[in-house]
Amino acid sequence: DRWGVRREENAIEKVARNITNRWKVWQLISPRRVVKYNVRNVSGDAEALFIGNPSAFKKAPQAAKELAAVIYQDKAMTPEMREWFERGGMQSNLTTQEAGDINQLRMFIHLERAKGSIKELPLKAFQKAWEHARLATDYREAILRYAAYLDYKEQIYNNNGRPDNFGASIPEEVMGLRDWNDRAFKLSNDLLGAYDDVSVVGQYLREHIAPFWSWHEINTKRYIQFMKNAARDTDNAT
Repeated sequence: DRWGVRREENAIEKVARNITNRWKVWQLISPRRVVKYNVRNVSGDAEALFIGNPSAFKKAPQAAKELAAVIYQDKAMTPEMREWFERGGMQSNLTTQEAGDINQLRMFIHLERAKGSIKELPLKAFQKAWEHARLATDYREAILRYAAYLDYKEQIYNNNGRPDNFGASIPEEVMGLRDWNDRAFKLSNDLLGAYDDVSVVGQYLREHIAPFWSWHEINTKRYIQFMKNAARDTDNAT
């Protein structure tokens, strides 16, 4: 009933959510953890892609090249990347949904207070380190997501609107979308984990009680749907 509207929070809930978000940022992309987190995350994404739609790996080099041009070289998006981006391609990944936009977390408030002093130099270096860690994480996570979108789009346009497989998506939901690009995005988002589509209860849990609940919820739904789709596939079922 209140789709897209943030629920009201009391003062205690707001404090708990802010503390949890900052703790999650540290756990995900702090200097000592960023490499481990990315290794774990990319292996999990690769496993899902291997199970649900392995042909998307062929699109990874193209995805990596196009994303690098935009993120690191400030070039314009290709038409296909804009389609994916405007549907929420960069907003549905785990890091964004768990940690939020790093620029909005006010982690660098002391930098403003230190302007014009010798303190500004080490703080700027610290800020740059966090920014690069976050950019690298977002770039790495986006590669397979965008690759899956490109691959599903190709399948759909080659098969008159129907993909070769439904990955981790509910077939009726996918085919109920009129726009073929919307179908490709939903397929890719569900396959790599739709962290922007966590249940209302799950959103509360990840913000206040169980910090990384969304991963458990998404992973459980994803593998259950893998099994359902495999059972519905006549080639696999027989």
